[in-house]
Amino acid sequence: HLPPLACAAFNADFDGDQMAVHLPLSAEAQAEARSLMMASDNILKPADGHTVTMPSQDMILGLYYLTTVIDGAKGQGRVFSSLEEAEMALDKHEIDMQAKVLIRLPQDFVLPKDWEPGEVKVVDPEPGSPDVVKEERFHDGSVLFATSYGRILFNGTLPVDYPFVNEQAPKKRLSKIVDDIATRYSTAQVAVTLDALKDLGFTRAPWSGVSFAFSDVIQPPELDEYIEKYEGEADKVNENYE
Repeated sequence: HLPPLACAAFNADFDGDQMAVHLPLSAEAQAEARSLMMASDNILKPADGHTVTMPSQDMILGLYYLTTVIDGAKGQGRVFSSLEEAEMALDKHEIDMQAKVLIRLPQDFVLPKDWEPGEVKVVDPEPGSPDVVKEERFHDGSVLFATSYGRILFNGTLPVDYPFVNEQAPKKRLSKIVDDIATRYSTAQVAVTLDALKDLGFTRAPWSGVSFAFSDVIQPPELDEYIEKYEGEADKVNENYE
């Protein structure tokens, strides 16, 4: 089996490609292959230093879905004293994965570099409760932080001391995150992170329910005119050739 993250390095896809399998026979050849040819040791492209091992396809879809915040989603503005309490609310369907909530995180939590306390509008507040809840830092070093549980899951795949990524992560943003991790951490740590991102992306992609039907493919009204025009030009070329 070819690991999905190794496909890009081999320029491999799934439309009938064939790949050779080479078996090193001697102990020396096997040792050389393990030390020089393992995919986990060849994460960076020699040409430009960027990571060649990147999540793609369904993995990107799952991670993008997780890091997307929907304004007005169920549970927006709820406050939780811990990650465990937020997870319990998610399991009980009291909040959506993409709702912005406030979670009290421990003092060793690494905030984003540009973090400043903000506020979140509460959806369907209870009578007598405030319409807006503010972020804040407490005397014990913990912080009431506004994010979504989906982003909590996403950041759980990153190194523990990496600054929290509290934004949507489409393909280009994800590429920058992986490149940054590759410059900060060891190859082994980068490989672990990439593998975790791959698993999370594949697991969550079906949750998005993204699909399209034939009716979603809209035909422009001028399509027939274009086809007739260029078929005429093609006929002229064929006549001149003959």
